[in-house]
Amino acid sequence: MSIRFDPGIPTANGGSVTSSFVGNDGTYNVFEQGAVAEIRDGVDPNGASHDIQFTFGTAYLVDELWFDPDPSSRTDPVPSNRTDAVSVLLHEFGHALGFNGRRDLFDGSLPGNYQSTRDALTTFDGSDFFFVGALAMDLYGGPVPLTYGNIFHLGNPAPRPGDDLIGDLMNGVVYYRGTRYGISDLDLAILSDIGVPISFSSAIPEPSTFTACLIGGMVIGLSRGVGRRARSVADMRPGSA
Repeated sequence: MSIRFDPGIPTANGGSVTSSFVGNDGTYNVFEQGAVAEIRDGVDPNGASHDIQFTFGTAYLVDELWFDPDPSSRTDPVPSNRTDAVSVLLHEFGHALGFNGRRDLFDGSLPGNYQSTRDALTTFDGSDFFFVGALAMDLYGGPVPLTYGNIFHLGNPAPRPGDDLIGDLMNGVVYYRGTRYGISDLDLAILSDIGVPISFSSAIPEPSTFTACLIGGMVIGLSRGVGRRARSVADMRPGSA
């Protein structure tokens, strides 16, 4: 995993560094995120290079993000004037694993004869975008609304559909300061629909079980690596050596 800092971006972004060919659906070549291919097959599609890259805007890192002093428990209150860094990192992991693609953000068109596994399950009715994976639709009760103009995210402000998803980790509308976000059952269902290997015992478990374990595993890694690096940069100020 690579972490970069860029004073030219306002917030943060993340994704897999490469993609891996899945197959042809009769019209399009379909690709999945490279990190997912390695998780499933154990074969690294880009060799010894890093698989996931996160980039943080410098001002966002220093002036906006709050790094939990105990990220494995996530019990300390998030300051009301800061955005929770662990929530942001979990969100970017979502993009690295599958909330990603090549469709146009406003009309859904594809740039060529290729698409991502997420693109393949995205529809546009002329006004709004929806995710139509079977597990996610069963859980949500129908097609899942995607953020118009930001379609690799969930939810929209009213009157577009999906205002009930604005509190989701993968929402594309707003992140509230002073708030923790966690991986939802819907997030997991979408990732499963697009081919991320997720095992469910019977139905999707409650967040207090499977989701909590997944968050804990990611957060432990962040506390040992990402969090430590980010805090050291946060202590620096523009212009310092």
